[in-house]
Amino acid sequence: PGQNNPVAVAENTVFELMNQLEELLNDLDSNAVSKARDLKNYLEKYHHFDELENMMNSINEFDFDKASEYLSLIRNKI
Repeated sequence: PGQNNPVAVAENTVFELMNQLEELLNDLDSNAVSKARDLKNYLEKYHHFDELENMMNSINEFDFDKASEYLSLIRNKI
């Protein structure tokens, strides 16, 4: 039940993307860049977070530790 609810589906997708991104960041995997972009594109439909911009900037500079901190902040806001 609730699987057809677009908001529930969106939230599942967001959390799935966050989990995948977190793993990539922890592994210092350069695929984190495209995964973060996916997450950003998805989240921007529903929310605007300054942390999202900060996270993207950190990832683009390959500062994955900082990016992980921002990801945690974003996760706590949702």
